[in-house]
Amino acid sequence: MEGPHNSYGFNVDKHDAALRSAGEIYIEAAASLQLNDQGHNILVTAGDGANLHGGNGGNVVVQGGKGNGQARFGNTGRGGNIILESGTAVDGYGGDIKLSAGSSTSGVGGEALITSGSGEATSGALILTTAHRNTSDSSSGDAFLSTGKTSSGSTGNVLISSGDSSLNIAGRVLLTPGSSGSGSGSSVSIDGGSTKDFTGGAVSMRSGSSAASSSGNVILEVRLRSAPSLTHASQLIFL
Repeated sequence: MEGPHNSYGFNVDKHDAALRSAGEIYIEAAASLQLNDQGHNILVTAGDGANLHGGNGGNVVVQGGKGNGQARFGNTGRGGNIILESGTAVDGYGGDIKLSAGSSTSGVGGEALITSGSGEATSGALILTTAHRNTSDSSSGDAFLSTGKTSSGSTGNVLISSGDSSLNIAGRVLLTPGSSGSGSGSSVSIDGGSTKDFTGGAVSMRSGSSAASSSGNVILEVRLRSAPSLTHASQLIFL
């Protein structure tokens, strides 16, 4: 079935199915009016690779549209966004967003990769943040970054590093808590791991090396007070 000038269409053959529209396309599951029930689900699933000799499952690809506007023609374009937003709630909890890579029965589980877009000037930023709160009686959510637990093997490492630069300066790594409007400033704690039977984990701080010059400094500094005071002095460093 096709409309005039291919403005819309729905084609099905033995290889694939195609849905086209000159406007927007909506896919919506039905609501539920039953007591203590939930709305109906939308399932999008790729096909299995059923062959036992190297059968691979199909991909699910969700891609925004291209922005073809160019500066030489008057205005630049922007590629379409992909928005994944869970449902809101009135009094309960808002819906979760769960992104999980595939598991493997006897091999290695799939990776979860989040990469910003590349660009001629600079690549896009990667921002992971909890929601902002502007009311006086509520707090913003916590952010957790950890590897999974294991009962007998070793758990994975957590690596935080900036990228390498062949011809320029590599990016910095900053650990900085937010500023407090009232009360004491928040702390930064770095702890070595504990153990039941052997030696606890070490905490190492090393400056960077240089092949052509001296290595970097290691600086432990207590900040001076921002305003003069007769009753409060700068704090000490304990080793």
